Amino acid sequence: MPRVLLPALLCAALLACGGDDSTAVDASPTDAAAVDASPDSATVLDAPGDAVPTAATFTYVTSSLRVPSTSTEARMLGLDVDALAGDANGGIDNQLGTLLGSLRGLAPELDLTVANATAIDRGEILLLARLGATDPIVSGPATLTFDVGANPVPTACATPSDAVCRRHLAGDGSFTLAPGVTPGTPLVGDVLGARFLGDGGAYVLPLTFGFGSPVVLVPVVLGASEAGASAAGLATGKLAGAIRQTDVETILHPALYAAFSALIDRDCPAPRTPPTCGCVAGSTGASLLSFLDIEQPRDCQGTLHELSSSFNALLTPDIDTNTDGTNDAVSFGFGFTAVGATIRP
Repeated sequence: MPRVLLPALLCAALLACGGDDSTAVDASPTDAAAVDASPDSATVLDAPGDAVPTAATFTYVTSSLRVPSTSTEARMLGLDVDALAGDANGGIDNQLGTLLGSLRGLAPELDLTVANATAIDRGEILLLARLGATDPIVSGPATLTFDVGANPVPTACATPSDAVCRRHLAGDGSFTLAPGVTPGTPLVGDVLGARFLGDGGAYVLPLTFGFGSPVVLVPVVLGASEAGASAAGLATGKLAGAIRQTDVETILHPALYAAFSALIDRDCPAPRTPPTCGCVAGSTGASLLSFLDIEQPRDCQGTLHELSSSFNALLTPDIDTNTDGTNDAVSFGFGFTAVGATIRP
């Protein structure tokens, strides 16, 4: 794809998403419609008096994470992060999801849903959730707290050659909280019709941007979530919030650059000289190198500085986290499901 067309196509995708105020939001991602049957892992806290519903904490581990692959999916998986009704897309915020979906159109091998699914299957991504609600779960006030987990029992994979793994996601796995990671604060809301809706909390989101790429820990503020809630799991969920621009530049940009560089190195072997840079014609690496190598004269390399320049032009902050009148964070919205789990001390 000609280098000059890549930013234009990405901008067009972002503008199409940002300017359509009439798009309806589907609250049920199609690939997260079911939760594995698993035993009730709730830890029950006795409430005074038999007439008062029993308060309980239901604990889970995330079993899938869906990253938007199109602008349409980005709208479907987004939530109103900043509580500003009537802004772009009828109040739905998902700036990062829109950009990632646009990138998938330019580089089909950047399947971030599959990359994160692999990391979840292998226990490299462990995101725990605690739902505070009544027992049984019925309509009423509720909270949902997310934390990064560690030390799964059983281990995710039976052996290093295990191609399936997911042994820790059968509904009876147990986990500890990851040491050194800031604990999440509750998203406060309600269970309405067996579905949790809440916001206002903070958490750390484990995420990867490519197969075999390291998992990065992304701090999230103004957290928001919506999910079907039962004692066995969380279904058709949305996980959203805002990522401060400083964290976008210091965490997301290097992670994206590492994932892009691996594909460029594969498809564009050295020595690289203009105009083709030694790339396989039509390859993902060729498209990504054209997107990165923006400084003149071209040197067929693509640097982290160039990636940051390109992304800062496309991924502009859309959330004001401190109400000072200046947007300082980027919204995101992904899909997720979770199964029952136990959190060990």
